[in-house]
Amino acid sequence: MTLEGLEPRRVFYYFETLSGIPRGSGNEKAASDYLVEFAKKHGFPAEQDDSCNVIICKSASPGCENASVVMLQNHIDMVCEKIPEVEFDFETDSLSLVVDGDVIRANGTSLGADNGIGLAVALAILEDDTLVHPPLEVVCTVGEEIGLVGAQAMDMSGLQAQYAINSDSFTMEMVQTGCAGCVYTIAELPLIWQDSGSLDTGMRIIVGGLVGGHSGLDTCRQRANANKLMGRILDALRSAGITFALAAYACNNKDNAIARDAECTVVISSRDKEAAQSAVDAIATAIKREHEATDPDFTCKVHWGDAPQKVFSQSCTDKAVTYLMLVPDGMFQKDFRYGDPFLAESSSNLGRVILESDKLVFRSMVRANFESRKSEVLRKMKLLTGLLGMSDRTAANSPTWEFDPDSGLLTVLHEACRELSGKTMRAAISHGTCECGYIKEKTGADVISIGPEIRHLHSPREEVDIRSVKALYDINVRILEKLAGK
Repeated sequence: MTLEGLEPRRVFYYFETLSGIPRGSGNEKAASDYLVEFAKKHGFPAEQDDSCNVIICKSASPGCENASVVMLQNHIDMVCEKIPEVEFDFETDSLSLVVDGDVIRANGTSLGADNGIGLAVALAILEDDTLVHPPLEVVCTVGEEIGLVGAQAMDMSGLQAQYAINSDSFTMEMVQTGCAGCVYTIAELPLIWQDSGSLDTGMRIIVGGLVGGHSGLDTCRQRANANKLMGRILDALRSAGITFALAAYACNNKDNAIARDAECTVVISSRDKEAAQSAVDAIATAIKREHEATDPDFTCKVHWGDAPQKVFSQSCTDKAVTYLMLVPDGMFQKDFRYGDPFLAESSSNLGRVILESDKLVFRSMVRANFESRKSEVLRKMKLLTGLLGMSDRTAANSPTWEFDPDSGLLTVLHEACRELSGKTMRAAISHGTCECGYIKEKTGADVISIGPEIRHLHSPREEVDIRSVKALYDINVRILEKLAGK
């Protein structure tokens, strides 16, 4: 095994095992079944619901039976991103892990350390009968990366945990004590198709080379979104007086990942070819200069070819370009309450644009640290779709997890940190959305979130620091010992 010899040995064993099971969002059944089999093998009671969420229970260590129940919570699914050059099928293929100095990454794909490392830590704790711990409820959810759908669907009424440790955070320097709420917006533009007529030349425009990243945690870094750049490029053609019609559009990134690439095909008159190329070159040069610090490898390529026979009507083309230009995207406001210069207060991410036979679908993910701000962004989107004659709806509206200054579990964490390392973690909230809001809402448990050092989340550059994995395991074990009264 690639990770053999790394410590904690059993944590990395389970992470590599999970990495061999496809578990992209919506494709978690095999991984969920593996967790059930793990529980059966070790004699632990386990429940698997219709959504493939799994709950595994373990009795307290001898002498700790009266301690409060503790939940260890992680999600099963991962974001599936790859570089174009790699042939990889996330539905069937195992991840190819690489140890690169002090970090682990995958070969050309996202790693799934988010949240596979936390899940592996929970399994390693469950199987080790030498550890001292209270009664445990290990809660493993599906669909976290596509709107927390597993946590939303899960019946948590039978859970007894008074404390919950979520391991879906991304640095051991910080303990997460609150997070943004999120909601997905789906805007649909009905399409009218018509013959290309006098527009006789196909112009394929490809935007790529962008850094991308986590749409919540990285939004403060002001990285470019491929869909928004495409909107500017198409509007530049429009502003140059060039008549064109859209014939195709594709951006198959993830809703919660900043779009790294997009492409479209427009049809123009051959007499406008030179002017169109000039207009694209000019705006691409400007974009390159603007994003030199955030996206230095940005590219905009144009390929010329025959005109497709069918194109969007002029009205539909104009509406699509206008929506791409005007839809709210990126960070809107910083949250200055906690002294974190990189904490966004509200944001949106146009992650995917999907062309169907009769409509063009725009999918955004809105995040906000206040429910009122979330409502404001949604209102702006609804006003825009109304003006353009488009339909819109929302999905997977998850609650904000509010900071609890009286958290007893946070106090225990700080004590455990001082005992292990002589220092403590900075308490903060995150603009990333996690399942803690649902856990707090449904169970009333005292919740914190900690995690290993993971960089470049939701991208093929994702990597996890090896030493931070041991730190995460050690702090979990020590917290459990303290909650058990030892």
